[in-house]
Amino acid sequence: MTAPAREVTDREEDEVDLVDIGLVIWHHRWAALIGGGVVLAIGIAAALLSPPEYEYSTSIEIGSQLIGNRLEPLESNEAAAVKLKNTYLPQARREVANLMTGRPIPNVKVQSPKNSTLIVLSSDGPKPDAQIHLKVQELASDALIKDHARLSAVIQADLQRQLRQAQIELDELQDPATLNAAIAPIKANLAQQQTQLQALEDPTVFAVEEQKLKSQLASANARLEDLKSDEALIQAKLDRQNTAEQLVTDEINQTIAYLESARKQRAAAAAETKDAPSAMSLLLMDNQIREAEDRLGKLRERLAMDIPLDTLEYRNDLANNHRKQELQQQDIQSAKLDLAKLEGEHDRAKASQQPEVSEAEDELAKAKADHERDIELKENEIQQLQVRLENLRQTRRVLPPQQSPNAVGLSEPKIIILAFIAALIAAMVSAFAAEYATRVRVRIHTDG
Repeated sequence: MTAPAREVTDREEDEVDLVDIGLVIWHHRWAALIGGGVVLAIGIAAALLSPPEYEYSTSIEIGSQLIGNRLEPLESNEAAAVKLKNTYLPQARREVANLMTGRPIPNVKVQSPKNSTLIVLSSDGPKPDAQIHLKVQELASDALIKDHARLSAVIQADLQRQLRQAQIELDELQDPATLNAAIAPIKANLAQQQTQLQALEDPTVFAVEEQKLKSQLASANARLEDLKSDEALIQAKLDRQNTAEQLVTDEINQTIAYLESARKQRAAAAAETKDAPSAMSLLLMDNQIREAEDRLGKLRERLAMDIPLDTLEYRNDLANNHRKQELQQQDIQSAKLDLAKLEGEHDRAKASQQPEVSEAEDELAKAKADHERDIELKENEIQQLQVRLENLRQTRRVLPPQQSPNAVGLSEPKIIILAFIAALIAAMVSAFAAEYATRVRVRIHTDG
């Protein structure tokens, strides 16, 4: 056969239609039946022997706190997911492996939906392994919840401390002694101005020396009232020292408890550290421990030095106040004796003194208004702290570890249908493979 004739024959052989395909399959029907039958048998066996797989999932809601007017999570979803992937899930898989020796331990996926505070743990497996899947997810989610409970406890303790401090400051503002101490100089000045005005309005008073002594007496009485107000304020500060000492002691105990918990957590995490994300978590924990140790040192220094020194200072101030009151009483008695000896009358122009009295009255009214405003601001601060405490949310499982009601993946009927389709394809491939082999043998025989 010449080369041009062979090329024409090859082109004719390449141009096949559906009839040719059918003839090829019929000619090699046994090869098609065998190939398709093998694939179909494998598919049916896989459908019947493979156990159905179910999805096991756990939904965790990250706790939050109110900062300003926004709810902020205790920890970002990304950071929580890293902890789950690199620390809590490996630890949970080891614990379950120790409890169920010889059983395969599943890998759990960690997903964090966008624009939410949810983290979803999920894994797929057959129904006999349900307890393993659920136990791994339960242990991992419990570890994250406990870690966030520790963070929440620190935030709660700090808010409670701020609330107690604000309540103490509010009690101090609402204490009449505080207002009296603040307005005592103003009242003394007002009393002095009013005394001078009254003296000026008294037609029987003429003597300058008499007016001078009356003013001295009024000033002495005002200074004595100032000293008494100062005494009440100093005594109130002494009484509050005990409360401050107890608050600092409580905060020291809370900080010590937090350090113990954090160090244990850090030791446990250090034992599990195997990669860079785990090391980064250790650095964050070390930083938190150092900050707590610094805070503990400052609190102990305050308890050992600042509070005792303040108490001693207040006691010295109280003793000095008593001495000054005794001296002031002597001055008052002396002024009264001098005033009793004076005779005469003194009169001045009333118009020159009235503005001084009005100014002192305005100053007194302003001081009282400022005090009321300070109380209102402190009450608002307490209310905001209470709202933050009420809106402090713990990390929790929205849904406990559970199994999906229906199997996931392909069901038996779908697998069998796919097996039939694959068997048809395999039958066609087998028939064409047999045809190809026949043509090769014919070509070899012809060329030979």
